[in-house]
Amino acid sequence: MKRPWQVWLLFAACALGAVAGMAWLTQQALRADERRRAAEAEAELEQRVSLALWRMDTELAPIIAAEVIRPPSEFRPSIGPPVEPPQYVWLQFEARPKGIWVSPQAGLKQAKESARLAELRAAVGLPQLVAELPNTPLPTLADVGKSLAAVNSEAVGPNSDAENDLEFFANSAANQTAQEAAPQQRQVAQAPINGSKFSKEADFEQRSKRYQSAAQQGLINAEQRPAVPSTAPAVQATIGNMQVGKQPARELVGVSRPLWVGNRLVLARRVSVNGQTVVQGSWLDWPQLKAHLLAETVDLLPKADLARADDNGSADPSRMLAGLPVRLVVGERAVAAAAGPTLRWALGIGWGAVLLAVIAAAFLMQGVIKLSERRAAFVSSVTHELRTPLTTFRMYAEMLARGMVPDANQRQDYFNTLRREAERLTLLVENVLAYARLERGRRPQAQDCITLASLIERTGPRLKQRAAQAGMQCELQLDDAAANEEFTTDQGVVEQILFNLVDNASKYARDAADRRIHVEGGRNGQFVKLEVRDHGPGIGQRHRSRHMQPFSKSAQESADTAPGVGLGLALCRRLAGQLGGRLDVGATPNGGAVVTLYLPAS
Repeated sequence: MKRPWQVWLLFAACALGAVAGMAWLTQQALRADERRRAAEAEAELEQRVSLALWRMDTELAPIIAAEVIRPPSEFRPSIGPPVEPPQYVWLQFEARPKGIWVSPQAGLKQAKESARLAELRAAVGLPQLVAELPNTPLPTLADVGKSLAAVNSEAVGPNSDAENDLEFFANSAANQTAQEAAPQQRQVAQAPINGSKFSKEADFEQRSKRYQSAAQQGLINAEQRPAVPSTAPAVQATIGNMQVGKQPARELVGVSRPLWVGNRLVLARRVSVNGQTVVQGSWLDWPQLKAHLLAETVDLLPKADLARADDNGSADPSRMLAGLPVRLVVGERAVAAAAGPTLRWALGIGWGAVLLAVIAAAFLMQGVIKLSERRAAFVSSVTHELRTPLTTFRMYAEMLARGMVPDANQRQDYFNTLRREAERLTLLVENVLAYARLERGRRPQAQDCITLASLIERTGPRLKQRAAQAGMQCELQLDDAAANEEFTTDQGVVEQILFNLVDNASKYARDAADRRIHVEGGRNGQFVKLEVRDHGPGIGQRHRSRHMQPFSKSAQESADTAPGVGLGLALCRRLAGQLGGRLDVGATPNGGAVVTLYLPAS
């Protein structure tokens, strides 16, 4: 296996890659969600704007249509008292050549109305005004009836004359602005209106048809209305009486067009009288009309305003009124809603899963590295532990087989050495097998009812023999009050623990001045206590946790200190836990080691 730092470096690189990938995905998800929410907010605003424009055009259509279809005689002074102007109209007027301006409101509040008429005459250049007005004639009532009949019979094609006749406002200022802006607006995103999707131009055209319908209906309703006689003698001689929609050939009424004259909103049209062109129109009361239109949409766009739209070809059809050269100023921006909890929860779960995976992988990596290091240490130490007795076995066996040891006493020493090495190998194999069984989850099964006295009586000779092999003395001592108290445990496992503890004391305390090993038994509350104490160097506080780990000794440490693989204390602790007890490691005041085994008394 590679060195641990190399493994951790590779793991860190992989973890950083995973975190970076998750961060990128999170950023993309947040951006996509932000774009989606922004698009939804923009679509919602566009829908409110469209609805507001529909409301305004619906309110405005009958007002404009009434002025469009008004007969020429109603723009001239009438017989009788002066006429009140219609609602949302300051003044109705007729401008004739040679600077002659008349109004049906002349004479009513003479000073005020004359001042308004004079103000309008001073602000308007008649030749320029005539040039801006369309030449298209206003359809007659017969034309309207013909067109409606064609529509009802579904005989009207997209390019039919009847449809062209219905375009009353085709040359109005608002429509001309939209038509000039149309090529720039063809790529504009579509907004949902009443559940469907229309382009801005299509929506504008639909709203324009509202004015056409209002004008058609106005012409039909005005059929029976009598004409108002004119009191202007110069005009009366050439015009005579007239019925709506039935003008004589000498008088031709053109299509009206709304336009701005300075800051004045005027709805004007050409009227041809015996080949002579005059201009008729209405000076609209824009402040009052504006307030009325905005009041209709205050629930949709509370900050909205209406502003003059110049005929520059850059207006956005989605913000234009269809009947007037006026654009809607929204006064607010589309504000995207906050990210929903679903996305936050999804991202949180994703990040949690990534972090948990990284943490789990780190723990797994740490465990694998530790296991690998322990395995390497185990292989190294066990190999060393096996090599020494096997070398002794081979050398002594060859010497005895070849008869190279003639002395009987020396041969007996060789036999005793071989027996001790065999016991050493047996203990090593037993400990390794016992730890392997614990690692596989196999618990001690035997349940023996014993006493401390019987346990020491059975185990004592083996413990004394192991101490004697190291040139030490094992002293056994029991508390009389607890010696004959019975408790249930696995006697074979307890004997294995005691032998390992005495074996450790025999190896590590063999150079002590006091060569005694004390094995004492007694009672401590709810536990039976077995204590193994020596007078050796002991185990320092800093190294106790390390010595409690399995295979904690390398081959070099085994060669430099007492032989072994570092499994004894770890195995004893695990076995004590399996028996329901515990193993404590401490030190005596004089520096010796004290290992205490606690077993349940019941």
